[in-house]
Amino acid sequence: MDEFAGLIVDDIQEAWPVDTGLSRLAFDWVLLSQVGTVGFDIINDVDYVEFIHRAGDATRTPLWTTVIPAVIQGWAPRMLAALRRAIDRTEAGLRRTGSDFIDILQDPNFGRVAA
Repeated sequence: MDEFAGLIVDDIQEAWPVDTGLSRLAFDWVLLSQVGTVGFDIINDVDYVEFIHRAGDATRTPLWTTVIPAVIQGWAPRMLAALRRAIDRTEAGLRRTGSDFIDILQDPNFGRVAA
């Protein structure tokens, strides 16, 4: 997921307007690492980021409400396919080795999903 999160943030930054560049460069991600959860949060701690909109947008629609969902939707098919492959590999490994889920959780590569 780390790789996907980085690629998504790259695409968000590419689609983000640049005035000073501060809000564009502030995008980052945090992996969620709770058992049973696979994912990441996209963050931007610039205090005015929620007010940024496209120049000339009379509705002043906050840009994050359109750009971020669009980028994530663009990556969703590839992320879901990679997750499915990771699940299939994990299940095959469990069947092949007779391991249980606790063994899988102790594997240092558990949860790694490559783009």
